[in-house]
Amino acid sequence: MEHNYTEQKLIQLIYGESDIFERLEMEHSLENDLCLRENYDELYKAYRSLPKVKFSPLTSSINNILSYGSGRLEAAVC
Repeated sequence: MEHNYTEQKLIQLIYGESDIFERLEMEHSLENDLCLRENYDELYKAYRSLPKVKFSPLTSSINNILSYGSGRLEAAVC
């Protein structure tokens, strides 16, 4: 059975957002279809060139959220 995978499906594979069946199916296709493999390699190279950004909230933001949450909890108990 032949499949035509879109770039979106290949990107989902790169980001690990494919289910196991789809991942195995696409990996098999990548082994047997040179054109698909070239497209995947190009997308993967672009993915690797993106900066890896880690976001973390300010401590004050976390404390505000926790304060708000504990206030709501106390109000619910009364």
